[in-house]
Amino acid sequence: MLAYDDKGTGTPVVLLHGLGSCRRRWDPFVDHLPDDVRCVAVDLPGHGDSPDEGCDGVSAVGAVHELVGALGLDRPVVVGHSLGAIVALLCAATFPTRTAVAVDPVGLHVPGLAAALAPYRDDLLSGDALAAFWAFEEEHLLAGDPSAGSIREGLAPRAEVIRSYWRGLLDDPEVVADPQRFAHRLVDWVEVHER
Repeated sequence: MLAYDDKGTGTPVVLLHGLGSCRRRWDPFVDHLPDDVRCVAVDLPGHGDSPDEGCDGVSAVGAVHELVGALGLDRPVVVGHSLGAIVALLCAATFPTRTAVAVDPVGLHVPGLAAALAPYRDDLLSGDALAAFWAFEEEHLLAGDPSAGSIREGLAPRAEVIRSYWRGLLDDPEVVADPQRFAHRLVDWVEVHER
């Protein structure tokens, strides 16, 4: 089971963080929401206090769905940032939700991301993955952002987790050219877990 914080009652809102972050990233937002909103801030697989198993987009969707079921959340609003945004969108496409909110989604299987990661591929796979992660973040996501320092403070990426979530982009570049392969993988997962 994924680690989570559960606060408030009423309309359920599931909050999913980005790669290298954790559920604590949502604390400032949760603190400003009224008590009639039930906020469930989740640590995705491999982050915070959640186990390392399932560090890929499809497995993360399944783990979130299992948590939603275990908590008895009826059609939650699913909000995600970056990696969490992709998981939120996949949750909404796969399971009953009220809506999904995607803040700055960074795709798991898109040609643009694969091309951006290509110069860092060797280090991400077998070298200094953390240095490569920070270099990628700096060049592509944080460049010129005055809040870059505070964004970095909230991240604690681990090499094996980064490699796991980005494995498809690093190992199988053809998957990014064929989004149907990813869609089929998601459909297969849903069919197995609905039985």
